[in-house]
Amino acid sequence: ELYHNNVKQVQTTADGVGFINNCTFSDNKKIQMGAGNDLQIYHDGSHSYIEDAGTGNLRLLSNNAILANADTFTVNNEANSENMITAVNGGAVELYHNGTKKLETASFGTNFLDDFGANDSIKLLLGNGSDLQIYHDGTNSIIDNNTNDLVIRSDGDDLKLLAEDDIVLRDNDDSTNFI
Repeated sequence: ELYHNNVKQVQTTADGVGFINNCTFSDNKKIQMGAGNDLQIYHDGSHSYIEDAGTGNLRLLSNNAILANADTFTVNNEANSENMITAVNGGAVELYHNGTKKLETASFGTNFLDDFGANDSIKLLLGNGSDLQIYHDGTNSIIDNNTNDLVIRSDGDDLKLLAEDDIVLRDNDDSTNFI
């Protein structure tokens, strides 16, 4: 047992060492754990760090939620040179690929900042009942409207349908009645 001003501060138990009050470290002094000081917790005077410098993964485990409270939450690569995920309090969530922002949430919804891709037969479903579906089935590209009219509107002078071969317009009720 260790005392300061006749008040016990540190004690040993069957489980190890117990601190009765706070354990205070100066800037750049580390709490180091593991045979090779693999896990380090410290403050450098400007920033606070939990550093996994050894083998294996740093795992955060909880039987409830793991909460990170910050105005901005960022996940970077190991070298801390590229963003992977950024979440801003009251604002956007941003996803990056190889350091380049590809997707962000916005007040109006989701903003894709690059090509949007999907594998064959994966459908873009629009409407409360998935009434409009756009997809590629591996052979054909399909726009499938399952309710009321499909309206294609253009503010320009022309509406163009371009094909390497035929353009066929027909009434679905009569497959031989071409328009």
